[in-house]
Amino acid sequence: MDSRSAEYLAQGAAPRQRRALSTGLTAVAAAFMLAVIPPAHAAPADDAQVYVDIAAQPLGAALIQLANQFSLSLAYSPDIVAGRNAPPVAGKLTVDQALRRLLAGSGIEFKRDGRNLSLSRGAAAPDATTLSTVTVTAESADARTEGTGSYTTRNVTLGKGETPLLDIPQSVSVVTRQRMDDQNMTTIRDALRQATGITTRINDNPYLNNQYFARGYALSSELDGVPSYGSLNVGAPQFDLAMYDRIEIIRGSAGLLEGSGEPGGLVNFARKRPTADFQASGSISAGSWDFYHSDLDVSGSLNQSQSLRGRAVIAGTDQNHFYGNSNAQSAMLYGIVEYDIDPSTLLSVSGTVQRDVRKGIMSQLPAYSDGSLLDISPKTNPFPDWTRAHQNTEEGFIELNHYFQNDWKARASFRYRHSDNNVKYLGVSSSVDPTDNTASYFPAADKTSFGWAGADVNFSGPFQLFGRTHRLLIGANYDRLDSKDNYSNVDGGTIDFDELVHLPEPALPYTGIYKVRTEQFGVYGQGRFQILDPLTLVVGGRVSNYKEYVGIGDYGTTPDMEKSPGAVSHKFTPYAGLIYKVTPDTSLYASYSDIFVPQSQLSASGSPLPPRSGRQYEAGVKSSLFDGRLNASAAIFKLQDRNRAYYVSDVFYYRAAGRVDMNGFEAEITGSPLPGWDLSAGYTYLDPHYETEQDDLSMITPRHNVKLWSNYRFRQGTALEKFNVGAGILASSPLKNGTADTPGYVTASLQVGYQFNPRTSATLTVDNVLGKTYYQSIGYYGNPRSVMLALRTRF
Repeated sequence: MDSRSAEYLAQGAAPRQRRALSTGLTAVAAAFMLAVIPPAHAAPADDAQVYVDIAAQPLGAALIQLANQFSLSLAYSPDIVAGRNAPPVAGKLTVDQALRRLLAGSGIEFKRDGRNLSLSRGAAAPDATTLSTVTVTAESADARTEGTGSYTTRNVTLGKGETPLLDIPQSVSVVTRQRMDDQNMTTIRDALRQATGITTRINDNPYLNNQYFARGYALSSELDGVPSYGSLNVGAPQFDLAMYDRIEIIRGSAGLLEGSGEPGGLVNFARKRPTADFQASGSISAGSWDFYHSDLDVSGSLNQSQSLRGRAVIAGTDQNHFYGNSNAQSAMLYGIVEYDIDPSTLLSVSGTVQRDVRKGIMSQLPAYSDGSLLDISPKTNPFPDWTRAHQNTEEGFIELNHYFQNDWKARASFRYRHSDNNVKYLGVSSSVDPTDNTASYFPAADKTSFGWAGADVNFSGPFQLFGRTHRLLIGANYDRLDSKDNYSNVDGGTIDFDELVHLPEPALPYTGIYKVRTEQFGVYGQGRFQILDPLTLVVGGRVSNYKEYVGIGDYGTTPDMEKSPGAVSHKFTPYAGLIYKVTPDTSLYASYSDIFVPQSQLSASGSPLPPRSGRQYEAGVKSSLFDGRLNASAAIFKLQDRNRAYYVSDVFYYRAAGRVDMNGFEAEITGSPLPGWDLSAGYTYLDPHYETEQDDLSMITPRHNVKLWSNYRFRQGTALEKFNVGAGILASSPLKNGTADTPGYVTASLQVGYQFNPRTSATLTVDNVLGKTYYQSIGYYGNPRSVMLALRTRF
């Protein structure tokens, strides 16, 4: 089977999807017509009840969030709230009711004179830093980003449990729910394009799909901590962003967490969870080239005791692309239910379905054979409009958490995703001859199916040793991917490139079948040892077994699945790190991480080559500023990709002699440096070294990469108090791919927003303000100047 794509549009699916999407758009639009009616006052009246949704977080941050909602001016000494956490507060409340709940049990008293609020210590403020009883949830509200109004978070759940960012000795970024909403992100591609250090290789063919890279290598993925081999790579469908609370990214080798994979890093998708109190929200967006997106999110308790909670999210998109003859539609439904079996045990079950329809597939644009780029308008689609794709995806997830009395926790999770894809498209298999403008092409049809199954069981908790408290994590997981491709195999010949668009639709009977099953199982463990008060040693490792089976045959047959030569047994992947807390809010760290990639090439003796090894050495500094409202980090790293297959021409076999070194530097700042100002800024520098002459690893990741987004909400009491303004920059140095060079680019975005009332807001965003014409990825133009209007409300 060749490395082409696969798409076909099932008849009758598009009209049904358009009707469903139209209904969703109409419902959300009707809700907005009611929601955008401005209130009688600029700020809620003293006795007015408004919907409050404040997550558990540092008390200072919670007070600021409440003050912004009620237009309050705060006055208090920082030491009053230092080290204290606020409980979650949600529901329809007056300002005084919300304040009493935030401060309950703290011994802190408040005095309010109109919009002026002051705090003081009570007669007997307790020493406890937690203000209310903690109830069992699937993840702490400190990790959840929904409702925090923040671009950052203190904790992440990448490492099979909640871990502070300061305690992870690797580079970590988080795209929060607030940032997704502020920048109107609707797809995984939108979110990862804005993340520090991430490069997207675009492919509009749904079978090949977009691919994501960090530090020169592909990223792997997890769903709430359950690994999913290959689910960010070829053929992997992605759900609408409306179902996720946050996206967590660790850059560099992450073999301890996932087993086999490329050394680029790992993306963890964290789903939205149900809330005990009722809440509902929705958004609708409209933009250039007939882009429309809407979503509706409803959550709350399903019984009086609140032991059963549920949440449902529906989202839909209908859009044309900036190039001609292309339309894409998607509709997603996500549902989740959580049940408290007892005070210490929580069961969570969720399901997601999504339907994607595509008409007019833009395949990758070739270059001229002399390495120059095609002189073609970004608005031109040189491929025929009969190309099409239809993709159906379903996912189920079940999770059980149990908390023991000794502060230990057990977690068992199972996830399954299945996707069917029918595709018909046209590809170009050669560069374009500049003398006669001809190129080789092939029409193709693929009917593919993918099935991802993953399970993870782990235990974590503290233990005492030498008078100090340490933490231990032990676990095991299983990951399997089954793929099947029924494909056609046709050589179209040579044609004038400008005539591709006029080619008639051919009959493309399936001729072959290609099946692959990949399995890996591993046990892992990690200890966090408190050597000294400021010094933590992190050591761990994983033992993995990896197998791959391949079957190739004629269409309509059932090929035998033969074991691939690159199987790996009892492969040990080590991990180590040192963290030194200079202050409670600043840490220095150094780490070593590893990962492996099996290889099927054979040596001169006929045995398979040993696995590639992705070793990373990293050192950096992390700091949490302004009571956790702003996080900053900087790191240098050296990533060594060893044992790469090296072809030895004199014996016509391979040796594990290839090596590539990726050296670099990264820096990132996210959060709120000043009241009302949200910021995300990241810079990545990458310096690759090809130690063996034969290696021709493409420069997928640019040498320089800058990503910036800033949003400022004007203070209450000023003439512009209802407005916010945003601006962003995306910049990349040139990319190389064989003989073709893609120039670097800088694009800018501007945004203005208006807060109709505490529930409803609108934003107008202009991307690529200067109308820059550029290649965002090899063979694909970036979007021209575009405009989007978005409305969001809480009901």
